[in-house]
Amino acid sequence: YQRRVHGNLHHTRKTVQLHMAVGDPADVLREAMEAEQHMYEGQQKLARDQRQLEAVVGRRFESLAAHLREDPMVLSILRIKEGLAEVQEEQSALRARERVQSTAAASLNTKVLVMGALEAVLLVVMSALQVYYLKRCFETRRKV
Repeated sequence: YQRRVHGNLHHTRKTVQLHMAVGDPADVLREAMEAEQHMYEGQQKLARDQRQLEAVVGRRFESLAAHLREDPMVLSILRIKEGLAEVQEEQSALRARERVQSTAAASLNTKVLVMGALEAVLLVVMSALQVYYLKRCFETRRKV
């Protein structure tokens, strides 16, 4: 038989007792019925005791809960706990939003850098073409 205690596996042994009755079958049957009746009564008593215990614990818990609801210190702690939970939810939402916006900003920065480099290359090419065109316009041609 195995059971877990605090996450660890423990092995326990169970002892099984067998009784063999020898004698008159009517006596054996009567003894078995008495034993069964005794076991049934024990189970009924256990169930009754458990219900009584649950009732007592329930009343004490309700009394304690009512007392705690009236205690200003407990009310203050509960309000702080609720406020802290709200702040934690808000922070997790803000962190998620920040991650999304950070990714978008990084992508946009990359696009701006590429476009700026392309514009610079295009400006240099356009300047070179303009110089070539102007040089060609003012060039005098000789006729041979």
